[in-house]
Amino acid sequence: MRSIIIFPEMYNLDEIQKVRSSYDPLAKNISPHISLVFPFESKTSDELLIKQIKPIIKTVKSFAITFDKFGHDDKGYFWLQPAYGTDKLTKLHDELYKNELLHPFLRADIPYMPHITLGKVDPAQQTRIISNLVIRKLSFSTFIDTVSIERILPNNDSDEFEKILLP
Repeated sequence: MRSIIIFPEMYNLDEIQKVRSSYDPLAKNISPHISLVFPFESKTSDELLIKQIKPIIKTVKSFAITFDKFGHDDKGYFWLQPAYGTDKLTKLHDELYKNELLHPFLRADIPYMPHITLGKVDPAQQTRIISNLVIRKLSFSTFIDTVSIERILPNNDSDEFEKILLP
């Protein structure tokens, strides 16, 4: 399995990791990230994948982003989502999935909403947990200038094998 993601650099990474360590079972496997292309299984070589997506990624210039909103779903997942920069992430997501190699893996059942997953809990606990995070003012701004391609290893660890710099 592979995916295309962004590992944002954050000044408060430790604070976000504390939350993820408490609530996200994948916190030990992968750093906080924003998924652009969800995990997919393909026989396409890494080299061809890179060749196909690099020009797409290069169409978006590096940009600022601010994460300061919380979201959740009815399955118990909760996340930090951007208040600023969503349009650039959504453009990257949409353009990547237009590519013939990635289009078959588009998850039409899930509307794309850029975010950093913070955890998964019993849905009855979400409101309390999110309220506590709002009080702690868990938010950050950063500059996005790199998109990564990773392999997801059998133990769920992330193996980042390509970084593509945005212009």
